This record gives sequence, C-alpha cells and structure tokens, in this order.
Amino acid sequence: MKTHAFFLPLIISSSLVTALAQPTMEPSADPVEHNEVDDRFFTAQDVFQLELAAEPQVHPSGDTLVYVRNSVDIMTDGRKRNLWMIDIDSGAHWPLTDGLSNASSPKWSPDGKRLAYSASDGKKSQIFVHWMEGGHSTPVTNLTEGPGSVTWSPDGETLAFTMNVPEKDSYSVDLPAKPDGAQWAESAKYIDKLIYRRDGGGYIEGGYQQIFTVPSGGGSPRQLTSGAYNANGPLAWSNDGASIIYSSNRQSDWEYDPAESELWEVNVATRKLTQLTNRNGPDNSPTVSPNGELIAYLGNDDNLKSYQQSHLYLMDRDGTNRRELETGLDGSIGNIQWDSRSEGVYFTCNQRAKVVLFHIDLDGNVEEITNDLGGTSIGRPYIN
Repeated sequence: MKTHAFFLPLIISSSLVTALAQPTMEPSADPVEHNEVDDRFFTAQDVFQLELAAEPQVHPSGDTLVYVRNSVDIMTDGRKRNLWMIDIDSGAHWPLTDGLSNASSPKWSPDGKRLAYSASDGKKSQIFVHWMEGGHSTPVTNLTEGPGSVTWSPDGETLAFTMNVPEKDSYSVDLPAKPDGAQWAESAKYIDKLIYRRDGGGYIEGGYQQIFTVPSGGGSPRQLTSGAYNANGPLAWSNDGASIIYSSNRQSDWEYDPAESELWEVNVATRKLTQLTNRNGPDNSPTVSPNGELIAYLGNDDNLKSYQQSHLYLMDRDGTNRRELETGLDGSIGNIQWDSRSEGVYFTCNQRAKVVLFHIDLDGNVEEITNDLGGTSIGRPYIN
C-alpha cells in the first residue's frame, strides 16, 4: 500500500464557507432581541477572530511539521504571522516564533536540523535560520530589500533566494530648493514602464527580481543573475548543487508579452545561463526529481485567451525530451511535487468547486489522494 506523506495548506472548514456564503438571515421562529448577539452567522467584526493555517512544511523525519499561523490584529488592521510546530503522532502544538516579527515561508534544511524562514528585523524582512537543537534563531542576511523563494542547497551549506534590485531613475529634473521646514507635496512620479502597478498592491517598486545566494550560516549575498529581466521563483537546485533552475522572460519586449516565460539554469560558480525550454507560452514552477534525472514543471501553449489552464510537463535534466504528462483532468494543474522515489508527481487540480490532491506516475496513471482541500484567503475562502 502506498503511503502519501504530502501536506498542503490547511483549510477553512466547509461550515465557515457556508456561513460566509449565506447572503441573508432566514426568518427564525425565535427572533433575536435588539442588540442581542446572534452567533449563528458571521459578521464583519468576526474577521479579527479568525485564524488560518498555511504553508505547512513536514520535517524530513515525518514526525513533525511547521506551519504559518495567520491572525488579524484589530489594533493595526493588519495580518500577523507566527510559526507553530505540531507533533504529528501526539498532536502536541507549540509556537516556534514570538509572533512579533511576522514570520513566514518556513523551509527545512535537508538534514532537518535547521529551519530557514523570512521575518522582519524591524525594518526590512530578512532570512533567519533556527537551530532546532539549540532552540535559537539568528538572521543570516542584512538586506535592504525583502527576500523571496528561499531554498536550501542539497548540502545545506547555501540558501538561494530572489530579491528586487532597484534601478536608478532614468529621468531626472532639477527642482527648486525646498526651504527648511516647508511642507511641500510629494514629488511627481515618472513612469516609463508598461506594467507599473498591481491591483490591490499599488505602484510597483522599480527594479528587477534577481537570484542571490548566501551561506546558510550567514554572510554577504552573492548575485547570480542580472539585466533588465525578472528572475522568478520558485527556485530549484540541481541535485549536485551546481546550478539553480528558475523561470524568466528574457526577451527584449518582455513587458508586451506577460504570459511568456522559459525555464533557465544558472551555474552557481560561473553564473553562466542555459535556456532549457523554448516555446510560445509560460513555463514555470520547476522541480527536480530526487534521483536528479527529470524536471517536472508547469506551463501551456499560449492560445491568447485571458484564462488558460496550466498543464504538467516533464523533461530530462538537460532540457531534452520535453513532453506533457497528461492527467486527463479538466482543470488547471498546480502545487507540483515529486514523490520520494522519483516515480511520480503530486499535484492539485480544481474539481467541482474543490481543490483535489492527485498523484500521477510516469506512465500517466492518476490516483486521487484527497478532495477535502480549499483556500486560505479570508476574502476568498473557497477554491484558491
């Protein structure tokens, strides 16, 4: 019998989904008195009482897991994030961080003795490493920009991550001197980018996402990629630790073709780039098989529609023999991860208003693992 040790973000219960979806209160045989609290339905105020579990990461031993416990601070109207641990067998539950620094993105080291995560040092987010035996955490970076896609090297000696590298403003103008104590309006924004703001996110900070590495014990970051292109995570180390595979659109007109991307490989020692895919459409989310022979990734042929479903693909480690691993499912594929024996890939796919976890072997045989998954967004507690 196959054992599946795979965890996805924990789910808001179906009862909560039903309650949030309830548009109106049905008449009751026992009307609620004026000012009396009716706890049968959620109100806007209840959002400050909700807590969500996300980003679970199972320890290499399979005995424990760490996850991000999300809550909302009513005093600041902001999200709070804390790392918690669970003993899988006993259910014992305890906090790993103090909840004051908004920790997120936990990642176990290959040997399970350390845990890397992102948290604020009071100014900018930094990469921290927690030593499980000693029970202490320390920042291993001193960054001016927040890190993303933190990933351990196979030997545990290095951490790779993405970070925005600001670019100098290409436009400047001499403004009149501001007198001491004067209260002037903010300077005008000069924008020469096609994509300059995001819905709900405001103006995009100038610059480009690049890949960096830093010793896992702390040190100065080393930049691997450069140029007027974004290097996008998630990042995948090769099994020998010699290179990192990522997604990027390095065409000169990349701003005008936002759906396009290819998989690239950057040599950690020489910074040499090698293009692994080449087609009209997005290729992203690479993950290398445990035996180092194959790369699974997501993508699709661009059909110029506003919504396009992602498919699952395989290729040999050197980028040859690219082919689709057909699932036979009507839905977009996501959250891919190899099983421990390199015999197949776990993935999720939306089916009948549920997120379903599947496993597919290299011959295309699909097995449903569970259909009790959903989203972890307060605004959208349904499929996410």
